This record gives sequence, structure tokens and C-alpha cells, in this order.
Amino acid sequence: GGGGDVVTHKTPELYIFATAFTLAWDYGFTRVMSSYYFEDNETDKGPPHYNDEIYTTADVIINDDNSCGGGWVCEHRWNAIYKMAAFRTACFGAPAEDFWSTGDAVGIAR
Repeated sequence: GGGGDVVTHKTPELYIFATAFTLAWDYGFTRVMSSYYFEDNETDKGPPHYNDEIYTTADVIINDDNSCGGGWVCEHRWNAIYKMAAFRTACFGAPAEDFWSTGDAVGIAR
């Protein structure tokens, strides 16, 4: 979205909903992006890196609960997102039909 209305990991409920809907729909080629933590005033900071002279990107740390550490967010590991990625793969080629919505709920037949 333009105009500053960008959905990011900083609003996880909205981010998960938007990503899940994108993966459920049968349009286009999707990509699930993973990112790193940064403060709103540090948008030009770059990813976690080592303190070497060339700012080598730091390895992703995988915690015991399968989440990421070391400054990485790893949205692709979030339960709803990786399950919806599997759903999209399983439904590949099936059209999205019978769209339904009420309030803040939506449904699609695939």
C-alpha cells in the first residue's frame, strides 16, 4: 500500500490476515517475505549484521520454539503463514469460488 499504509510484522494480526488471504486467493504469483526488527526511526538501518568492516549479514538464529532470534522476524515461520503456504500449494490450479464475507470474516471455496 502506498501513502504510508504498509502492513508489516509490527501489526501481526493484520499482517497474518492479509498474508493468509493473499495465499488463499488464486491470483498471481505470491511471495512471503521475512524481515528483521527495526525501530520506526531506523528504516535505513539494514538487517542484523556482524561488527566487521563490511557489515556481513548475521546468521538467522532459530530458537527452540521454531521462532527466529538475533533481530530476525521470520514471518514465514509463523504458524498461520506456513500453513496457508501449504494450503496454496495443495490447492494449486483450483479456482477461488463462492466468495463470502460478513463483518471482519471472509470465506473462499477452493
